[in-house]
Amino acid sequence: MTDPHYQTAVAVPDLLGFLPEDQRAVLAAMSGMDQDAPRDLAEVAALLQQEPDAVFFQASLAIRALYREILTVDPHALRLVTSTLAENVAADLTDPGILSLQRLVPAVRAAAFPAQMLFTVANLWTGGRTGEVHQAGTRMMTPAGDMLAFATTPITSPGLGAQYAQVLDFRGQVWPEPGLYSLEVWLDGAPLAAYMVPVYEMKRQEPSNGAA
Repeated sequence: MTDPHYQTAVAVPDLLGFLPEDQRAVLAAMSGMDQDAPRDLAEVAALLQQEPDAVFFQASLAIRALYREILTVDPHALRLVTSTLAENVAADLTDPGILSLQRLVPAVRAAAFPAQMLFTVANLWTGGRTGEVHQAGTRMMTPAGDMLAFATTPITSPGLGAQYAQVLDFRGQVWPEPGLYSLEVWLDGAPLAAYMVPVYEMKRQEPSNGAA
């Protein structure tokens, strides 16, 4: 007999909402991950080949579940523990299952633009049905809200009390200009979380003329 917890296997960080597949599909279609802008109700209904009323009902159920789960935590659901930028992620020489984050990147500073991206994103996951595979990734968004870069890999649910480290390499991409960028974390085609990445231009000091 299937554990009822595993009918709703995805947790939204911070909101802790656990949604069944049909509701996640509606939210993923509305969010417009495969295009530049979200879709309206009619577009989602056409895409999913469903009646608009049915799409609206599923979206309403999802929103209600998210609000309810603010107060109720499901320990069996897959959830994102943390996401961070680091210059490098290295495996322990004696235990490859242990990863070390080297030089965390709270903000980026460059002397000139465009500037090379020199970081990886480490996403730490926990919970879920042991061995279950999900597609997860991150998108780097410009200050104007356009997608600048993305990376995605399959992840394996580690199970209750265990953790899974996902490492995504963004080295080779470029920052086009200074500004307040954002990094979005996605799971199974739906957005989970986002945080800001400030990118600054380092000001050069003009040489002083004459003796002090």
